[in-house]
Amino acid sequence: MSERIIPKPVAWLRVARLQFYPMVVFVYLAGAAAAVGAGALDWVRAALAYACLVLIEFATVLTNEHFDFASDVVNRNAGPFTGGSRMLVEGALTHEELIRAVAIAVAMLGVVSGFLLALSPHEVRSPLLVLIVLGVVLGLGYTAPPLKLSYRGLGEIDVAFTHSTYAMLVGWVAQGGSPSSQIPYLLSAPVLCAVLAANTLAGIPDHAADASVGKKSFSVIFGPPKAAGIAIVAAAAAGAAGLLLWRDGIVPGWTGAAFVLAVPHAIALAVGLIRFIRSGDYDRRIDPIMATALGFIMWFGLIPFFYFLWFAHGSS
Repeated sequence: MSERIIPKPVAWLRVARLQFYPMVVFVYLAGAAAAVGAGALDWVRAALAYACLVLIEFATVLTNEHFDFASDVVNRNAGPFTGGSRMLVEGALTHEELIRAVAIAVAMLGVVSGFLLALSPHEVRSPLLVLIVLGVVLGLGYTAPPLKLSYRGLGEIDVAFTHSTYAMLVGWVAQGGSPSSQIPYLLSAPVLCAVLAANTLAGIPDHAADASVGKKSFSVIFGPPKAAGIAIVAAAAAGAAGLLLWRDGIVPGWTGAAFVLAVPHAIALAVGLIRFIRSGDYDRRIDPIMATALGFIMWFGLIPFFYFLWFAHGSS
């Protein structure tokens, strides 16, 4: 364990893993803006619903730190995108502090969601409540028993869904959209594929550590080369799904045409991954590839967000 002293505020900032929050906010806002169409967003409900997502995410990353501790201790390739924050490993925070913070976050979630439900139309209260509960189950259940989804080969699917379709549905329903509408599912399809690609790649540097504790990431199940191949296919699917949103007029005009810009980004990611596969060196950090993969996700949240928030309101 490291001897260096990390100030508590710094430790809490690191354990929060703030670098992963931006990829959700635009997906969420795209769903919210799409729900109101040419109308006006209810910014109070939008803020409360997003606060629910932030609290779920915060509780989730702390839970992951606690239950992934055995893997993090032996992980030689931890970095800004993989392997946890290492604040437990370095002794900057304790398990008791994390568990207490999770309890506080969940309690705050109860209060915030209560205000959200009270301010929401009657017809969306039940769907919103179901979504909030589902978020807690899928978030904490990523590593926490009894679900332990990431230890059963379902971690990548869980993350892909919660950071795409789920986040968009929360924004959509909070603004009065029907959960049975096809729109949030279609809009979120490219994001789901892009997040699946990035999260599959995140398991590669952690491969040996995860395997040693029985955690079944795609990299452990299929091996790093095939996991990288899955990421290439998922990125290609994300690019294709974005183009279909433009072609089918769901995100029309020159705004939707911006999805074309995601294609060279996908190609750059694929080229980097092919080189990585050919290198045969899988037991290492892949920070540049991870940064490319996480940046790729942003296309599919930002483009629908700008279209529905601005151009659908008569700005073009």
